[in-house]
Amino acid sequence: MPNWIRQFIVGSIESSPLPLFLVYMQFIDQRFTKEWLGPYLISSIAAVLSTGYLLSIKRPLNRLFIGINAYFLSGLISVVMNINSINQLYGIMGASAMLMWMTLMGLVITMARGSLHPEKKHQGLSETQHATTKARLTSLFFVLLCAVCTAFSWYTQGSRLMSELVPFIGLFTLHSIWFLKHNSYAD
Repeated sequence: MPNWIRQFIVGSIESSPLPLFLVYMQFIDQRFTKEWLGPYLISSIAAVLSTGYLLSIKRPLNRLFIGINAYFLSGLISVVMNINSINQLYGIMGASAMLMWMTLMGLVITMARGSLHPEKKHQGLSETQHATTKARLTSLFFVLLCAVCTAFSWYTQGSRLMSELVPFIGLFTLHSIWFLKHNSYAD
């Protein structure tokens, strides 16, 4: 199988929880918290399965999808545990809530990787240290970009185009361009 087909299939598997959620939520009465159990449950199951599959084939996880999956899991937990305030907050925030999780998970992952300034060797940074620093700075750039998209989404609420589509399309497009240019994830 050609590599581009394999990459397309794997990418589709990784992204599958999001379209499942978006389609399912169109068929529920969104005013009632209990109605959200279905979309959150199916998306959370898909998130766990797709993440497990990606880890089993040793493919790096896209942190944008890690954030989206965290949003699904937190929504599921809030519905199952009857914590209505979280789901109400998500309702108020709209797409900004998912973008907030993307920002938060990106920040957590970036900070978990250590300092942005590795220790210097004798005359400067080794090639490995330079690459690590560059990856961390790129990661921090994507975190900042997610934060800007979250704020933009919040500010433009009421306009589906500006609040939902533009931030997500922008983030995923820039992430894809980065991946294609550098043949690696912005981690």
